[in-house]
Amino acid sequence: MVNGGTLAVMNNLHVPVGLLLNLLIWNQHEELGRLLFGGMVILAAVWISRLGIRPDPKRV
Repeated sequence: MVNGGTLAVMNNLHVPVGLLLNLLIWNQHEELGRLLFGGMVILAAVWISRLGIRPDPKRV
């Protein structure tokens, strides 16, 4: 029940989440700057994809 743009962007969120879990659970070295930058780009893409969406008053 989401638009296609949001679904496509959130589908790519599994990569930074996987890297973050790899860092937190198994203490593997990851470049935090690249991880944060990638996560911010994905969150910005979600925000941009939702800019033109108006809520449907029938669907509450």
